[in-house]
Amino acid sequence: MSALMARERAAMRRFAQKLCFWGLLALVLSQGLAAQAEHVQVMLKNGQVFMGGGIVSENASNLMVRIYGDVTQTIPKAAINGYEIVKRVKAGTPIRARPQPAPAAVLTLEAQAEREKRIDEFFALTGKRAETLAAVRTADAVRPEEIGELKTLLFRKAREGRKLAEGDNTFEFEGQKGSVHIEVYRQTPAAGNSSNAAPLTVALLLHGGGQNNGNWRSGADLFRGPLRKACPDLLLVCPTVLVKRYAEWGKFPFEEAYVKEIMKAVKRTWTVDPNRVYCMGYSMGGYGTWHIGAHQADTFAGLVSGAGGILLNPHLKECWGWGVLMNLAHTPIEFHHANGDEAAPIWSDQASNRILTELGRQHEGLYRHKYVEYATGGHGGATKGMGDAVTRTAALRRDPYPRRVFWEPSRPFVRQFYWLLADEPAFFTRLEASIEDNVIRLKTLDLASGFSLLLNEHLVDLAKPVKVIANDVPVFEGKVIPSLSAMLESIEDKLDEAQWFSHRIDF
Repeated sequence: MSALMARERAAMRRFAQKLCFWGLLALVLSQGLAAQAEHVQVMLKNGQVFMGGGIVSENASNLMVRIYGDVTQTIPKAAINGYEIVKRVKAGTPIRARPQPAPAAVLTLEAQAEREKRIDEFFALTGKRAETLAAVRTADAVRPEEIGELKTLLFRKAREGRKLAEGDNTFEFEGQKGSVHIEVYRQTPAAGNSSNAAPLTVALLLHGGGQNNGNWRSGADLFRGPLRKACPDLLLVCPTVLVKRYAEWGKFPFEEAYVKEIMKAVKRTWTVDPNRVYCMGYSMGGYGTWHIGAHQADTFAGLVSGAGGILLNPHLKECWGWGVLMNLAHTPIEFHHANGDEAAPIWSDQASNRILTELGRQHEGLYRHKYVEYATGGHGGATKGMGDAVTRTAALRRDPYPRRVFWEPSRPFVRQFYWLLADEPAFFTRLEASIEDNVIRLKTLDLASGFSLLLNEHLVDLAKPVKVIANDVPVFEGKVIPSLSAMLESIEDKLDEAQWFSHRIDF
């Protein structure tokens, strides 16, 4: 382990040095996450663009920019060409619901054939999915009595895609060839035949490494033993990054999209328990756990990160914490870090702990987390706590249909989050939604259109009218019509029989 840690330390030190360029982080206590109507775009003299949540203060020498919660960034004026305040949505822009389609009639044979053709096209991975979905939306309504049959058909079609096998697999993604290692362990005997075997708990293990270094073993070896003790029927998913660069899992969203496709392939191949899927990693894998685990938090029952954190990605015009912390309302995370960690600076986990604690205080019962900090130990110091963290996390189960959702959409390939959908995810936008007695209340930040509510019988009484109030203004009231596009999009997105939707309201 020491040789691996030395390589990781050297790789991550380069990352830490780049991070330090942006100046000293000032961690200032604030009043939580107040809605911000604007953000700031700072043009740096090195050609990069730094994004912030707003300006805190400015003087002749420095510009202090709010990043997230109580985290600020001080940028020397000498490094700045200029800055501008950016607003995505004009103040006072109303939110309007799009009309519901007319209730569906019994399809003619010709219309039925056309629907089946579009379903086949949608799942064919031809690169024309958006075009096919637009065609589906022109005749979107389905009859309530068709939902069960359509669900069976759509899940069967979704399972006809790529599959995996135990052992080492080659996995191609958008022109790049990657690899993923799969291990399956069973202790519960099947009832009668293998098809009746217990659903598998799934652990996505993200390896450490850095520049020209790292493979699946540097993630699996730390977690395999504790997971096998905690989970009698277990499937380990151990991908290797497509490109071996420092902080690859968290710094390059392409890897996140790659992992999302691998997880769908897992669900096509094995019967898994979708409410017992976990993400874990150490070092670079710890950074990946924060990013992949939070951007896709509705997939996971719990997260474990060691010696990781949230990255600041100016090259992507990203901002620390956005699209990560707010998304963890229902996905507990346990994260460990040791002082003296030069490879992975501890400040990020310390700041995350403070912000999640404040979010948990504001929203009782949500934002559950456990942070363990070791007085000494450096980059390898947190390894000692990973076994206990795994045991605690493996006891968690996901709630697939929470009635209160907080989402900061930031990845273009993560358009659905629980029962919310965004057409074009963008940084510095936020959706907060809650449901009670068929009344849905929304709060939006810099988002007035291009989003949807996905619904089913677990969330509302579909036989009764649904009312939507957005930013304290009623914007919809009426019966919601079953929708083929809602079923197509939600089933394809995760291939998750415990989290799919049959109705939608679009804005």
